[in-house]
Amino acid sequence: MQATFGRDKKAVVADFVKVSPAQKDAFWKLYDEYETQRKALGRERIDLLKQYADHYFDFTSEQADQWTKKVIALQKKPTTSSRFIMVR
Repeated sequence: MQATFGRDKKAVVADFVKVSPAQKDAFWKLYDEYETQRKALGRERIDLLKQYADHYFDFTSEQADQWTKKVIALQKKPTTSSRFIMVR
């Protein structure tokens, strides 16, 4: 997103989301929590994809099962996204 707009994502969000002064601190605190969790989940996804690519030809059935379980567990991990959407 930064490459597209040439600026920080948070600045773009601030331009589009108008929050009342009374809710401003709570909104940005929640937004920052959401972004931190989103980025961490993204790193975990990349790590799993890298693991898959690195071991594509030599995964045993057991390793593939364990990898699949990690992918499923990652998909089930909650974020603050539902809370973030409810604030809007």
